[in-house]
Amino acid sequence: DQLQLKNIGLNVSDWVIGTTIIVDNWAFDSANNQSQLFAEVQLTSISSVPVPAAVWLFSSGLIGLAGLARRKNL
Repeated sequence: DQLQLKNIGLNVSDWVIGTTIIVDNWAFDSANNQSQLFAEVQLTSISSVPVPAAVWLFSSGLIGLAGLARRKNL
């Protein structure tokens, strides 16, 4: 499944309750046959999603490794 939300001309940060957006949903089966759904939906609630700790730790580790590699090249 691939889901795409879009509202042309409106930034995501400007979305508020009641905003109408276009939803495109593509689904593929094991034979790669495709079905597609288009719909207009209205936002009824918005909530923030916390970044999982594993993602935060992984990205922090990558930043640390990049710093070490840069230090070695100096």
